[in-house]
Amino acid sequence: MDLFEQFSSKENLKKAFLYLKDEADESTLCLDPLWRPSISAVVQLGDNFFETLQEYIRQNKYKPDKADFIYAQKDNLDVRPICVFSSVDRIVFQALLNPWILGNKIDSKLFNSCLCNRILGKEEYLKPYKNQWTKFYDKQVEAFNKGFVWRVEFDIHTYYEDIHIDTLFKVLKESFQIHDEQVLAILRSQLEAWSEKPTMCGIPQGANASGVLANAYLYPLD
Repeated sequence: MDLFEQFSSKENLKKAFLYLKDEADESTLCLDPLWRPSISAVVQLGDNFFETLQEYIRQNKYKPDKADFIYAQKDNLDVRPICVFSSVDRIVFQALLNPWILGNKIDSKLFNSCLCNRILGKEEYLKPYKNQWTKFYDKQVEAFNKGFVWRVEFDIHTYYEDIHIDTLFKVLKESFQIHDEQVLAILRSQLEAWSEKPTMCGIPQGANASGVLANAYLYPLD
């Protein structure tokens, strides 16, 4: 079975949905009123929904809808655009970044010092963020114990919003050797449809799968 068939299979789409249910249960974003009805609808439809979506994708009928945005306040008085997209789009996006599709192809090449949004495995999609945060501080303590006395801290302003889509795909192909054109075409169509800017920049904030793409984009810098 090639990568496109694995991605579009009913089993992979169902697992993507289960990841999204867990994500919704743990989310601190104010999106519950938007997520819950559609999640309940998919649960009620069951296998029929996933079988139909599988054929929809394989017959090249899937086209992502445009996204809406909720602007969440940040600590620095700026705002973060949270992407609100349909349940079908969310499932397909997650299915593309499931561990056995593109997720592990990216995550397995990242350095140990990359501690944010790392893939855990089959049962849970991402490693618990609080554990990764603890490891981040442990590494700093370890460095000071080794005699390092300076610590540099910086932040990339509006990082997710300014990820250049063409550059991201160049990195996916060259650094991670991802070349399945059917899979990449669907991912590109999604990111271009959801881009908040006419410059074709930005990946959707609020989705766990986006964190894997954000890690990939910085890989050449790492």
